[in-house]
Amino acid sequence: MREYINKIPEYLQEVRQFVTNVAKHPMGFYLIWVISHYVCVHMYVTYCAPLGIKGFFTSIFMTSTHVCHGLSWIIYQGGHLLFHMWVLLGGWIMTNIIRLVYKEE
Repeated sequence: MREYINKIPEYLQEVRQFVTNVAKHPMGFYLIWVISHYVCVHMYVTYCAPLGIKGFFTSIFMTSTHVCHGLSWIIYQGGHLLFHMWVLLGGWIMTNIIRLVYKEE
């Protein structure tokens, strides 16, 4: 067990390097935000606003924690980023369609 614990910094370094390399590509950047948004939404529901009466009463205290604020920030910013990426993709597609239409005339 101790050997696994001692290797945690090494594994984290490998994950950081992988994410850094993936994020350099535009699609990798988008994929990282999609995954982050998805994971954080589920984590927020699980830890900050769980279902049931107990969850209702604990959410009063949990939503003000730093973890829940961080998850909320990632959810909010990720949603906006994903929306703007769809707008950008739609604009790019429409630009190419318009170019094709006017090129044929």
